[in-house]
Amino acid sequence: MSFGVYHDRLNFDRLPKSPQWSPQRNFTHRVRSTLRTKHGDSTVLDVTLTYYLFTPLVATGASPNTHRLPLLCFLHGLFDQPRPEGMGVFTNANYQKRLPLFVLRPGIQSRSGNWAYRLRPRASSHASKLSDDQKALLSLLDRLLGELPVDPRLVILAGASMGAYATWDLLVQAPGMFAVGIPMSGGGDTKRASRITARVWAFHSRDDPMVPVNASREIVGAVAAARNLLNVGVRAAGVGEQLPNASWATKGAYEGWTTDVADGLRYTELLHASHNRCSDPMFDKGLAVPLFEWTLEQLRAAGFGRQRALR
Repeated sequence: MSFGVYHDRLNFDRLPKSPQWSPQRNFTHRVRSTLRTKHGDSTVLDVTLTYYLFTPLVATGASPNTHRLPLLCFLHGLFDQPRPEGMGVFTNANYQKRLPLFVLRPGIQSRSGNWAYRLRPRASSHASKLSDDQKALLSLLDRLLGELPVDPRLVILAGASMGAYATWDLLVQAPGMFAVGIPMSGGGDTKRASRITARVWAFHSRDDPMVPVNASREIVGAVAAARNLLNVGVRAAGVGEQLPNASWATKGAYEGWTTDVADGLRYTELLHASHNRCSDPMFDKGLAVPLFEWTLEQLRAAGFGRQRALR
């Protein structure tokens, strides 16, 4: 079975590229592999990630007066690769004036690589464990946080499909590293949901042909329950049924409902669009601006706008 983000209608090589995007770079990190040999031993191997980095204009040639800024890391789906475009309003010049942030688009180089450990999207549950590529990603983030004027309190982690599973995984495995999580069309470890401390807006489509919508419903419900707040019935919501206190929207390609399930936890369920098949999975029409405004609100709550200048 295959799942991921598909780009079958656009020729990305012909799209204009912003000079704020770096050329493709490589990052190699030596890890003790999660996988075991037939004798039960772990192996040490070098894991290489490719990545593109978007730099906000205010941080170009960063000076001592540059404030520490947020960073958004977006994880791609299976069979997809990162490209220096397609981040919608988050890299739009007008929106960057309100929320200047770095954008990291890492990619798995190995054909056998997987953002999420032993991922089985049709399984009823997903047990989180750091994959080799996740270990390399955390090392890359550590390096960039040391080199760039990034506030470590303001890191956003997002992903689609396989990248969404990895987003939930990392929110469990490295809870103190991410302020905001935006998983789209993925599931998580419901047994360890209490470890998730980030503010989360999760998305899924009911007609997703690759990842069942219950994957998102179950982990969102588990996080809500773990936060000792009223579980409004995400797991039990059936087709054609709205959750209590949900807002409905029909704008262009976006048709579905959004509800605030618990404190710092929002869930959107689409009816007719699949994030797996969108060229820009984070930015369906009708969702881009609300997602931006919500993210800005969460970052302000985490300290954005009150940073001290670098010294």
